[in-house]
Amino acid sequence: GPALGRLGGLAGEAALPPAPALAALDRLQADLTDVRALLTAPGRASVRLVLTPEAVVVAEARRTLTALALHGYAVDSVLANRVFPAEADGSPWGAAWRAAQGAALAGLVESVPGLPVRTATYRMVEPVGVPALRAVGEELYGADDPLAPAPAAAAPAVSRDGDDYVLRVPLPFVRRSDVQLLRAGDELVLTVGGQRRRLALPSVLRRCVAVGAAAGDGAVRVRFRPDPELWPRALAVPGRAP
Repeated sequence: GPALGRLGGLAGEAALPPAPALAALDRLQADLTDVRALLTAPGRASVRLVLTPEAVVVAEARRTLTALALHGYAVDSVLANRVFPAEADGSPWGAAWRAAQGAALAGLVESVPGLPVRTATYRMVEPVGVPALRAVGEELYGADDPLAPAPAAAAPAVSRDGDDYVLRVPLPFVRRSDVQLLRAGDELVLTVGGQRRRLALPSVLRRCVAVGAAAGDGAVRVRFRPDPELWPRALAVPGRAP
């Protein structure tokens, strides 16, 4: 009867959280936006990747660097910790570890051209206390300033290629098969290894259609072509202002 009628009416209505919960979600969203703006601000924040020089760890570090680049975070250096000293060559066990670490470090340096790779020796005891930590810092940085401003993360850029436009998104260590692209209105959604980023397309690309993509040389390149329905053909001629 009446009770069933009221229940049926409620079933078709969207259940919204109470006002205090919605306000808390709005505050959380604003806080996260502020944190991201701080962490991606050029010269104000950067990532310092710390790892041990082992093949599996270096491979994971490459994936981490790809994810950081995808989200626009600047990386200022890589710190390799627990590097065996030359004295380790005195035993077959130590010599084998030294050789393996040397190969991993060489591959790491080759993988991150332009990024400093600093090393810290594997000490006999854990560095506890200010003097011991100061010694580690001096080994890592020497006369360099560890708080020097970090370089800005490379930003996506648009260039002209004949009648087309090419959007270049810096992404190291990525293959085309690793990348999924989706056009969602005025945004381009990039997914790499489970990490997703939504990029607002520049106005010149909003009137284009994506016609292809490639990856390599530290970037993903998406090719766009002017859409005749959104952009009169005469305006798509190279040299004309869009």
